[in-house]
Amino acid sequence: MRPPRTIAVRLFGALLLVWLAVVGNAAAQPAVAGTLTNCAQLRALSPEEARLELPVKLRAVVTVIGGDLSATIFIQDETGGSFISGTRSARGLEAGSHIEVTGKTYPGLFVPGIRATEIVRLGQRPLPPPVPAGFDDLLAGRLHYQRVEIAGIVRAVTTATNRSTLHLALGARKLDVQVLEPPPAEPPSLVDARVRVTGLAAGYINDKRQLVFPQLVLPTLADV
Repeated sequence: MRPPRTIAVRLFGALLLVWLAVVGNAAAQPAVAGTLTNCAQLRALSPEEARLELPVKLRAVVTVIGGDLSATIFIQDETGGSFISGTRSARGLEAGSHIEVTGKTYPGLFVPGIRATEIVRLGQRPLPPPVPAGFDDLLAGRLHYQRVEIAGIVRAVTTATNRSTLHLALGARKLDVQVLEPPPAEPPSLVDARVRVTGLAAGYINDKRQLVFPQLVLPTLADV
């Protein structure tokens, strides 16, 4: 007959193995159960959770189409901003389009987004009101992919074939503002002008999912 102490040790070991298995299985499960229905739920996911391709079905307003990835649609609802990645379904959509998007979660470079399987245009709505922001607000990343309003002084303007960039001074800080339309034949003189800019909070992201330097994205120069 085994001593009671030996039996107790073995029983404890068996219970420990069961507990570790339960904890490991729980860690592999996403924190959000069911279908995600707003941008805040998307943004709360870790990259690992977003890679699980969780179901998404939400309604939001299109804020910007384009950017460095021409197939990207940026959206915003009452809880925050996100994006739809790798879609060719932007036909018929524009800034202000109210849509219902169905798809799966996607980790993105900085905040999670959506790989859409279906996008339905529901109508047209006013763009979400911009949030007044400073450079530090943008750098913190909490407003990433949301509409913001920034005040600054234009120090330079550079142009390319299909876009232009305003280089703003915000006190001692500098901020680039990308305008996603071809520059006009006779662009307005903006250098040294004090401006208020409404656009999409974005920025340069490194391979560690860190926001290195913020920037603003504008669909048109009319947003200046």
